[in-house]
Amino acid sequence: MGKIYICLFILTLCSCTVSYQAASLEKLKKSPTQENPQHIRQKNLCFLAYELSKQELIEYFAHNIKNDYTTIFFSIENLSTQSLSIDVNSLAAVDEKGQIFSPSPIEEVILNLEYSHYRSIPFYLFFLPGAFFVSDLHSSIDDANKSLGQDYREKAFSSLVLEGKKDYSGVLFFPKTSSERLDHIEWKNEAGEKIIIPIFDY
Repeated sequence: MGKIYICLFILTLCSCTVSYQAASLEKLKKSPTQENPQHIRQKNLCFLAYELSKQELIEYFAHNIKNDYTTIFFSIENLSTQSLSIDVNSLAAVDEKGQIFSPSPIEEVILNLEYSHYRSIPFYLFFLPGAFFVSDLHSSIDDANKSLGQDYREKAFSSLVLEGKKDYSGVLFFPKTSSERLDHIEWKNEAGEKIIIPIFDY
């Protein structure tokens, strides 16, 4: 009986380590915005906004987070020679009912989506005395959460000064709404002008 317990214990520990692996966003950035047929041009700027699918969420964020957030890939290209200041808080999403939503702070998104020390461990492990306290289990979850947080921060659209003839893209996370989908992004620029960028489905 003791040997059976030891074997089960070892096999369980080997099978329940947690890791975070997700693809780079480079595949989404491979074409300049102005070459995309769905880009929107406003004065000397090109925009592209589209909602990531379930498959893309799993590929790029290792989670299907459609029940938690609407995730928008957002790209802007500065065609002028002048620098442009972009504040992420000046962006908002509008759904089909006209409701307006601000982007969720990236630290809040990370906190909501990081791996749980309880939910990440198979339920049957709790029947093995002392197994829950094995440090390797927790350290793998800690490492996965560290990788997840770093990756999400790098992929999130952040405030910046966009130099002339440069482009920038990232992901915006909006709270899930009761509407079928978000309709467009609104951006209020430094001059106070409101620019409307439709959200496409790929």
